Amino acid sequence: LAEVEVVEKTSIAGPAILDDAKIWQQTGILSQKPGGSAITATANRILMFYRGDDQRMHWASDFDNRTLIGDSPALEAEMLAATWESKNGRVYVAARDSGNRAIILEADATAGLSNPKWTTLGRATGGVAVINACDRIVAGWIDGQELKIAWKPTTSSSGDGWSMPVSMSGSAGTGPSLAVDVADNIGFAFLTQQRRAAFGLLRCASADFPKAGIADVSSDTWMRRPALAAYGPHFVLSTLSDNRRAYLAVQHQTSAGEKWQSFEPIPASKMGDAGLPLVDTPQVNVFSGAIVLTGVLSQTREPLYW
Repeated sequence: LAEVEVVEKTSIAGPAILDDAKIWQQTGILSQKPGGSAITATANRILMFYRGDDQRMHWASDFDNRTLIGDSPALEAEMLAATWESKNGRVYVAARDSGNRAIILEADATAGLSNPKWTTLGRATGGVAVINACDRIVAGWIDGQELKIAWKPTTSSSGDGWSMPVSMSGSAGTGPSLAVDVADNIGFAFLTQQRRAAFGLLRCASADFPKAGIADVSSDTWMRRPALAAYGPHFVLSTLSDNRRAYLAVQHQTSAGEKWQSFEPIPASKMGDAGLPLVDTPQVNVFSGAIVLTGVLSQTREPLYW
């Protein structure tokens, strides 16, 4: 027997639509076309961005009031990325349009979604990532075999201030995943042409921004773009092997600086097995020091977490 005492009852901040949403919930968005979505949180709302049946970008506030974003170009059928910048109340959404260009939507999201501005950053042959860190909005994408980034100060006006694209690597095989550590340094991970997971760090305080040293995490080869997250001053990387099993590598501090531990398989049980086959690289997140992975099982398309 166990005795439970309620010592305090309180409400969790957030939209009412998320109350008690402990299982997958329908958004009410129906799409016959493939294409991903992205969500980000403002001070009091969940914003969702997605590619509609018309191939253009739409948005929803708290998964309701679904609306086409004016002047949206046609988009490629791949994942979007979004980030919220609180000082100016702006949201930034990254995508690749049907003309193979990396584009960014900037809009005022303090109330509704107003004053949308579209910026073309350059040619892209894959999906585009975006992150808010170091008083900058930073976007990254792949153009052929080049990994490129562009950035703008958060102090610049909407639609203005973007840098020219800078090539970070000439041997990229995928676009980047981006994450920010506790010191506002931006980590980025991608697969090289040799299918090795590579990692680089953009140091916020460096006068050489955006120069970064890039190195392979290991000599192992992988089939999909790695996913990246940060915990404190360290980064953690998830990948997908050729047999669709998930692997994880974690940084740790040594006398010579941050080093990557060897990739380890994510087992399906405590027996140390090789894990379960997944559709794609599992997404990695860190919550209060706990590393959480989410993925989709290949055979049944069942969502999983670890």
